[in-house]
Amino acid sequence: MNKVCTKCKRKYPRSSEFFPRDKRKSDGLNSHCKVCRSLYQIYRMYNITPEEYNKLLIEANNHCMICGKHKKDALYKKLCIDHDHKTGRVRGLLCNRCNNMLGMAADNPLILLKGIEYLKRGKA
Repeated sequence: MNKVCTKCKRKYPRSSEFFPRDKRKSDGLNSHCKVCRSLYQIYRMYNITPEEYNKLLIEANNHCMICGKHKKDALYKKLCIDHDHKTGRVRGLLCNRCNNMLGMAADNPLILLKGIEYLKRGKA
């Protein structure tokens, strides 16, 4: 049995593989498919449209903008939207590890440079 996404109007099998679970709905599934929900969350969190997100993917050639890992090899098979926490401005797409690295360094270039120097000393 199929279910139609109320957002994109596409038909998908009626399952949690295609629709997020929602206890409030009679069939237990959200009325928007997972793709539309994901795009809505991206817009809500980062204020970018699906077209702008796709432009970022093209600019990055589907690779992390720091380490070059392809999105299919990244955690969850997708790239993270990296943004400046102070301004909210989107900077680009990164794999989960590189995104976490920047976050753990509090987006501070000096910490990252000190980390590089530390790694260089350890190799000597």
